[in-house]
Amino acid sequence: MAGVYYLFKFKKLGWLQFSVPIVVVVLFFSTFSTTSDQIKEHQKIFRANLRGNVTAGMTPDWVNYINMCKWAAENVPEGKTIACRKPSIAFIYTGRRFHGIYKVETNDPDSLINDLYKYNVEYVIMASLRKVEAKKTEFTINTIQRYLYFIQQKYPQKIKLLNQIGNDEPAYLFKIE
Repeated sequence: MAGVYYLFKFKKLGWLQFSVPIVVVVLFFSTFSTTSDQIKEHQKIFRANLRGNVTAGMTPDWVNYINMCKWAAENVPEGKTIACRKPSIAFIYTGRRFHGIYKVETNDPDSLINDLYKYNVEYVIMASLRKVEAKKTEFTINTIQRYLYFIQQKYPQKIKLLNQIGNDEPAYLFKIE
């Protein structure tokens, strides 16, 4: 900004020198109204968070995912391993360690089930987390869906649905038999 100001010190551009502060003032006030509206909205969410609603302001996919993580942490016995796509988020909201499944390395069901056994995973959370966070589309993060799909194709009896939270963008808890 200072460079522009000094550029206008040249005699040919000198008359523009006073336009820089005017532009700065106009930009300040035009962004201030937008910012103040956003602050008001965030304050509502912040107040709800302080009152104990930790999912206030979140999209339904995340509300269902976090509530399923809480449900699983409360209802799955300690010492049993629960796998999910976002274990650090699950830990933050529950205080319990989760095992992360970040990618599907193979479509071989035996390799996939052996990986679960290797990490003593007996439960898996599958959610409908959006790929496009701002709006619901048909696209979700489908890592867990694909992982369980390959296992279910060969071993349908090994995957048992225990709980579902939410009807729109639901989250599920499965037990691996």
